[in-house]
Amino acid sequence: MSAVTQIRNYLSSVNGIANPNALYMVKSGDNDLNYSTPDLTAYLINSASAIAAEVSVLQAAGARTIMAPNSYNSALFAQSGGDIDPANRLRYTQIQCGIFL
Repeated sequence: MSAVTQIRNYLSSVNGIANPNALYMVKSGDNDLNYSTPDLTAYLINSASAIAAEVSVLQAAGARTIMAPNSYNSALFAQSGGDIDPANRLRYTQIQCGIFL
C-alpha cells in the first residue's frame, strides 16, 4: 500500500482531523524503486510530488510535527539479503547519490 494511500486511510479513520500532539513519520521510496518506470526522473518527480501533496493534506488536517527521515542505502545490503533486488543495486545507488542517467 502506498504512503499516499496510508495517509488517506489514516485521515479517513479519524474523520479528517489529525492529532496535533502526535509525531507523524512519513517515509516512502526505497521499495518503490522496484516498480519505477523507464523514465526514472519523471517517476521520482511524480512520487515526490504526490508525497509532498499528501503531507500538506496531513498538515492541513491538524498535524504539527511531521518528520521525513532519510533513506538508508539498501543497495549496500542487497547481496546479503537486503530489500533491493541485486539486479537493481547500481540503479538504486545512483539515485541515492543523485546521479540521474
